[in-house]
Amino acid sequence: MTKLFYVTGDSYAFGQELDGPREPGNLYYFSNFQRKHCYSGIMSDKLGYLNYKNTALPGGSNQRAYRKLVENISEALTNYDPSEIFVNVSITHCLRREFFNSERNKYYVHMLTHEPPDYTDEHKLWELMVKSFSSDKSEHEFDQLMILGIQNFLRQHKIPYLLTYSFHYKTIFDDQIKHVPSYILNQRLTPRFIVNDSFSMFSDRNKFPRGPNHHPLIEGHNAWAERLLDYISNNNLLSNVDL
Repeated sequence: MTKLFYVTGDSYAFGQELDGPREPGNLYYFSNFQRKHCYSGIMSDKLGYLNYKNTALPGGSNQRAYRKLVENISEALTNYDPSEIFVNVSITHCLRREFFNSERNKYYVHMLTHEPPDYTDEHKLWELMVKSFSSDKSEHEFDQLMILGIQNFLRQHKIPYLLTYSFHYKTIFDDQIKHVPSYILNQRLTPRFIVNDSFSMFSDRNKFPRGPNHHPLIEGHNAWAERLLDYISNNNLLSNVDL
């Protein structure tokens, strides 16, 4: 019996803008409206899961997705059999990271592609990372490790799952990772990872409306949920017999 539907990822999996514009102070609040109408909430409801947990976050990185997945699913395995769980991870932009601040005892979102305001402490970190330590080679290598780590954790525990992309599809950085042995990279290629499409590209193809910050709205979430439900059914992904 399917009992827990777990999802993690970024703003696309979070359902940002589904319930309208947000003030900075409540940007990360997951509303009941989002819970019901984001694509994973729709999927969980239609598949008849008893419990639904969404730990996606605007600006969330694949690094964060890996951390939350291991933390939450390890705990869930004390209450559920692996066959009773289904996981969806929405893979995001490869240049996102998170850092732990020991003084504040919390993690912070860090995006190399978006410069933070000058008055924040994070701006100093951004300058240091981007100007001194960041490189395409290291960032893309690290990101592939996160994707492989997510898949290998779920395979190890025989937990049914599906990985999807939020933005780009396949990898638009093949030249940056061509030095990585193919037998490592090929571990990413499985029917449980849709590598030829993304939520964003799917929404653009179908001309679904977007919010002011370019996130898909209800029409897009409904259609993406149906797209993934069909894929899961056609590939028998609720079962863990292939893991």
